[in-house]
Amino acid sequence: MSELIRREDLPTVDLWHSVEDGLPDKNGRYLVFDTENGVQSALYVKQRKTSEWTDELEEWCDFDVTHWMPLPEPPKEENK
Repeated sequence: MSELIRREDLPTVDLWHSVEDGLPDKNGRYLVFDTENGVQSALYVKQRKTSEWTDELEEWCDFDVTHWMPLPEPPKEENK
């Protein structure tokens, strides 16, 4: 019988990037941590001299984003 692995024994990977260390290279949807709303999905739009985060409705918002990370890949369907 195989041994069970406890969750706390699994290695952790920190995929969060501080905005102080840099912003995404590409426009797109990311997970962000906003000091008012916590973790949420947001659209990042980089223009020539500025960059902005937008909400789910793609309305311009005054997010106070401190960290961001790429969205994970969607689950793969199993062949049945």
